[in-house]
Amino acid sequence: MTNFAEKCVTKKEFCEIAGISLSTGYKLIKNNKIKYEKCCDRLLHYYKIPLSEIKKVSSCTKPSMDEDDEYESKRELIELYYKNKLKDYPECVSAKDLRNITGYGKERIRRWIISGKITGTLIKREFRISKDDLYGFLISRDYYFLGKKSNEHRRDIVALDNKTNGGMAK
Repeated sequence: MTNFAEKCVTKKEFCEIAGISLSTGYKLIKNNKIKYEKCCDRLLHYYKIPLSEIKKVSSCTKPSMDEDDEYESKRELIELYYKNKLKDYPECVSAKDLRNITGYGKERIRRWIISGKITGTLIKREFRISKDDLYGFLISRDYYFLGKKSNEHRRDIVALDNKTNGGMAK
């Protein structure tokens, strides 16, 4: 057993601070990507994780200053790109349309809605998003810096890079 001299947190606290899901935290522990100590207090089993380990995870999930500067330099182009991409859609977009636009599945979209990243209304048991709200989400840092990107999201980024570098991509 390792006794850490520094302050430690539980797995749940670790995940909240690092901004990752509990299942991702569990995978990091099981794959020995972070240091931890498994503790047992009678029937209660838990993990103690040093606070220094959060920096390892945060550097992988949060954009660096260079990436942030890159995003800011592309901001106008991103806005134009998504405005053009959404021009043929109605003012109120369905969740199915959102899946087609972003390339992400039902579960990811459901998590965005629950977390408040996407706002909309329920009309006749179907979730609807205003085009303006969707546009705001698509040009946000949250969407641009998603860790796992769908194929559609990757195509959008490649198209943006091609436009930035002077090429014309669809």
